[in-house]
Parts: sequence; structure tokens; C-alpha cells
Amino acid sequence: MPIEEKLEFESTEDCETIGKYLHALKQGFAKGLITLTSEDRSLTLKPDGFLSFQLAAKKKAGETKITIKISWKDEHVNVKNPSISID
Repeated sequence: MPIEEKLEFESTEDCETIGKYLHALKQGFAKGLITLTSEDRSLTLKPDGFLSFQLAAKKKAGETKITIKISWKDEHVNVKNPSISID
């Protein structure tokens, strides 16, 4: 059974700092290597192939929220497109 590795981080930051985090993630995706480090914990991710991207935004009672979720399979999986045969 694979070992689960997990790193969670939550803080309150200004827009400039959030922009720096997003820029670092952008560079990591471009390189295919993202290393997350918080205090004494570190987690290295290797995004590759096709990735699932989800984005949600919500405004409610004075609170605004953007949620971004990106996921992928560690083993390269070919995307199977449906096919048709016509005779």
C-alpha cells in the first residue's frame, strides 16, 4: 500500500505574497517539479501529462472565495478519446 504524503498550509497574506506563491507554482508546473516546504516538512511533486483543473468562485455575505484544485496521476496515463468506425 502506498504511503500518503501530505503537506497542508494556511495563512493570511497580502495580495502581493499570494501572487508570488502563484508565480512560483506557475514556474514549477513549467519545469515539471514543485517542491513545497513549510517549517520542517517538505513535499516534492512532479506534475506531468494531462492534469485535471477545477476553479470555483463564490461571493456570499461579505466573503469572497476562489478555490483552485489541480490533480494528476503520478503514472503517465494516456487519455482515451472516443472513436467511431464508419463502413
